[in-house]
Amino acid sequence: MVIAYLNTVGGQDELVFDGLSMVYDHTGCLIAQAKAFEEELMIVDLDLGKTRKYRQLNGLCGKPRVAKTAPACRRSGSRNQGPGQGYHEEGRVQRDTDPGGGDIPALMLGTADYIRKNGFKGAVVGLSGGIDSSLVAAVATDAIGRENVTGVFMPSEFTSQESREDAFLLAENLGITITELPIGKLLREYKQSLVHQFEGLAEDITEENLQARIRGNLLMALSNNSAGSC
Repeated sequence: MVIAYLNTVGGQDELVFDGLSMVYDHTGCLIAQAKAFEEELMIVDLDLGKTRKYRQLNGLCGKPRVAKTAPACRRSGSRNQGPGQGYHEEGRVQRDTDPGGGDIPALMLGTADYIRKNGFKGAVVGLSGGIDSSLVAAVATDAIGRENVTGVFMPSEFTSQESREDAFLLAENLGITITELPIGKLLREYKQSLVHQFEGLAEDITEENLQARIRGNLLMALSNNSAGSC
C-alpha cells in the first residue's frame, strides 16, 4: 500500500508545525515530500498497478505484513529508480543537510502566526546591543515587517557607549524605529527604597536583576498602551 502523511503548517501558541507532508510507496521508499514551513499544493501520481503486482509477487494480498524482498531506495539521474520510478521529479523530495536549518524558519513562522492569530498589529522589542535581543529583533522584523517593529533602548548608569551604538546600528540596519528610555532615575528610586534593607551590603546581581525588572515593566507598559501591539 501507499502511505500519505499529512502535516499542517503554522504556529499555535508554543507549537510550530513544519509541514513536510510526504508520500511513501509500497516498498517504504519516500517518493514525494512537500516544502518545510510553507503551505503548498502537492500532487503525486501513483501507479497502483505496480503496487498490486508487487503485493501479488510477494504474497501480500490480504495479509498485513511487510515484504521481505523490498528493494532499497535508490536515486539515479532525475528520478527515483525502483518501484517508485516515474512517480515524481527528484526535486519533490527535500534532503535537509543542515540539522539546525529549520530553527530560523520555525521562529519566524511561530512569531508571525502568534501575532496574526491574536490580532496584534506589531511588536515592541527591548534592544541592549547584545546578540540575544538582536536575534529577537531580526526574527520579528522578518516575520511581521520592519514597519511593525519598534525597538526600545533602556540605558542605566552601567550601560556602555558601545551598547548604545550597537543597538542604534542594529535598528538602522533592520530599518525599524528605535526609542530611548533611560532607567537610571528609576533604578536609583528602587535602590533608595531598599537602602535600609541593603545597608552594609555590596552591590551584586540583585541590582542587575532590578534593572531587568524595570526594563520589563517599561516594555509591558509600552506594549499595553500601543493598541494592537504585543
